[in-house]
Amino acid sequence: MTLHSPPELDPAPAGSTPEARISYLRRRLLPELRGHGVGDRVLEALRAVPHHRYATPYYRTDDPTRTLWNPDRHPRGWLTGLYSIDPLTFIQPGGTDTITYSVPVLATMLDLLDISPGDRVLQLGTGTGFTAAVLHHLTQRPTVISREPDPDWARHARAKLSERAHVLNHPDLHLHGADEHDRDFQRIIVWHDVACAPPGWRAILGLDLPQPYSRHPVRTQVAVVAGAITKLTLDAEGLTGTFHGTTTTPPARDTTAPAGSPLRRWHEPYPFLRDELDLPEFRLLLHLVFPLLQTTADRAGLTVTDPESLSQAELHMHRGRYTARAQHGARRLWDDITALAHRWDELGRPHSSQLTLTCRGSTQIISHGNQELHRRPITSPTATPHHVPTHLHGTHHGL
Repeated sequence: MTLHSPPELDPAPAGSTPEARISYLRRRLLPELRGHGVGDRVLEALRAVPHHRYATPYYRTDDPTRTLWNPDRHPRGWLTGLYSIDPLTFIQPGGTDTITYSVPVLATMLDLLDISPGDRVLQLGTGTGFTAAVLHHLTQRPTVISREPDPDWARHARAKLSERAHVLNHPDLHLHGADEHDRDFQRIIVWHDVACAPPGWRAILGLDLPQPYSRHPVRTQVAVVAGAITKLTLDAEGLTGTFHGTTTTPPARDTTAPAGSPLRRWHEPYPFLRDELDLPEFRLLLHLVFPLLQTTADRAGLTVTDPESLSQAELHMHRGRYTARAQHGARRLWDDITALAHRWDELGRPHSSQLTLTCRGSTQIISHGNQELHRRPITSPTATPHHVPTHLHGTHHGL
């Protein structure tokens, strides 16, 4: 990776101070965020919190040049990128991990949270600490607890945040070190792409369990799920999820979080998707219906495994498309995936923002308007195996 000389990035006078340039860049950024539908309170918080004070020394742009910016080599370009709407990948100081986000996605998530002054907020995934600082400004009190499983990111965030938020670093994700009253949260924001479907969120976000995150059900949560910004609300009838655009960033392939952790980042389990089905909307739908789907490749083709139902499908390429050579286990997995695609197609391939997810009693339902797209029982993620044998014994279904 090489460092590139930046182009002329903004019309601020070349001799202006960094403070003047930052002021100009903020004035340019905030109207763009307002155009994304971000409300006044979040815009004011973003105006008050200086992004550059939380950034790592190096970040990479999410464009074909993959330019690596550094404040010492290119201070003008480094500042300009931080106050833009583009996705940026921040490189961990002293480590090898990276995190990618864009300010519009962050602002949308904060706007959906609808934070009031004094709200207790739990953030899962501290990263650089910038989001925690904005949360602190929105709550106007030291009522933000932020969890970061990676010790290097936690160390960076603590140094940047000082007393603005309480950063905890425990890979098991329990609130060790937090006072008992700190578990009464009104809002939860999950920055990492979580690898559990909504039935898993019920446990992860304290909707069913008194531990680890809240002694009482949390009525508003915002998370990134399979690349989609998702808002969860809880009422007397159950849980409702709505989807509000995508992160537009590629999913992370690896993480330091332990297997089965809610902070384990979403990976790429769908290499069998081709052509018209290789779309973010259908990927989200697959993730909601088959949250633990795994795919392995060998010379014979692909093997798709659903650990939740202990089912497997062996795929091979036929006339440019994958078809099933055999299906094993409790369900005909490839038939179910194909049926889901057909149902999605019948409904006109709705965008994720047109879908609603509800959890009522022991059932999860995905709907498009008043039409039901899929229904499944709610299962506890803690009881679900995360690894299955490479070959499941059972009836062989050749296609």
